[in-house]
Amino acid sequence: GFFSFGNTTAPAAPSTSGPAPAGFFSFGNATSPAPTPAPAKDTPKPSAPASTKATTPEDTPFEENLTDEQKKDRMEAKKLEEESGPAITGEAKFAKVEVKTGEEGDEILFSNRVKMLRLVDTDWKERGRGEIKLAKNPDNGKVRVLIRNDGTKKLVSNHLIYKEMELKPCDGRPKMLTYNALHDMSDPDLGPQNETRIMQFQTVDILNEFRKTVMQERIKLGFEPPPGFDINT
Repeated sequence: GFFSFGNTTAPAAPSTSGPAPAGFFSFGNATSPAPTPAPAKDTPKPSAPASTKATTPEDTPFEENLTDEQKKDRMEAKKLEEESGPAITGEAKFAKVEVKTGEEGDEILFSNRVKMLRLVDTDWKERGRGEIKLAKNPDNGKVRVLIRNDGTKKLVSNHLIYKEMELKPCDGRPKMLTYNALHDMSDPDLGPQNETRIMQFQTVDILNEFRKTVMQERIKLGFEPPPGFDINT
């Protein structure tokens, strides 16, 4: 209800910093309130590229998840590596090593397969099975009875043929014979051993060939064969 004419100074415009009173309109350069920005939409983050690192035993399980036994094993492995250097990975190549048996240069008079038993108290116990050889030393002419076990190749017989070495048949078992082995050195820790043995061959013919070869060497040592004995039979 108030009007102003001429140069009468108009009252100051109400501040626009606060809300306008009811029924009042603002014209001209009045500042409008800033628009409220729209909420930003969630932008999907690019997924990280898959790791190309291969999982190794050193990566899993993590150190904090190891059991006490696993930690102990790792400590021992680390200590061993420090002492002997890093472990070698990949295919290992080894130089061929020639194994000496003590039979090099011997003349093999007989060779075949056999099963050997020995008398322990009152029972026969298998001592081994494998290749049996009659090996003659070319320097001194002595002949050894050698047997190496299959697989391990460990000696289970190593004694000389002696003059009184007598091969006897086993009753009812034509592929077996028995004899006394003297001063056997197949086990150096035990020293010379004497024992009664049974030899079982695959056939009667193989047994006879073995017995004939032993008899020939006994004769060379001074054994007198029984009357009527034919070395060729």
